[in-house]
Amino acid sequence: MNDKANELSAAERAQIRANLGLVRRFVRELIEEPPSRDVLPDEGTVVLLPPDEPGDAALTFANVEMARQLVAEGEHPILWAVGMPPREGLQVAVHFPIVREDQIAIRYDRRQDRLTVAFSQTERPTMPLRR
Repeated sequence: MNDKANELSAAERAQIRANLGLVRRFVRELIEEPPSRDVLPDEGTVVLLPPDEPGDAALTFANVEMARQLVAEGEHPILWAVGMPPREGLQVAVHFPIVREDQIAIRYDRRQDRLTVAFSQTERPTMPLRR
C-alpha cells in the first residue's frame, strides 16, 4: 500500500469497500441482462447508487455528492441504481437539492385533516401544491 491509502479516513475506506461491492453487483447485472448496458454511453463516468431496499443512506449521499462534484467539474456522470429495474434512457445527475431524512418536516393537522410535507428548507418563497 502507498502512503495515500493510509491517509484515508475510516469513512472513506468504508465508502470504497461499499462501492467495490456495488461494482461487483453492477458487473453481474450487465452480464446477466445485456440489454441494460445499451443505456450506457461509450464514454462517461458511471456513479453507482445502492438499491432502495434495503438502502444505504450514507453511501447514497456520498455517491450523489461525488456525482455533484463531477458535474461542477464539467463532467456528465450517469447515475446507476444497482439492483433496481433498468430504466430507459440515460440517468443523469439531477440538479434538484438532495433531501436528507433529517431535513424532511412532516406535520399533520387533525382538525383540518391536512398533511404537510416539506422536502427541503429554504429561505426562498415557496408555494404549496394541493393534491
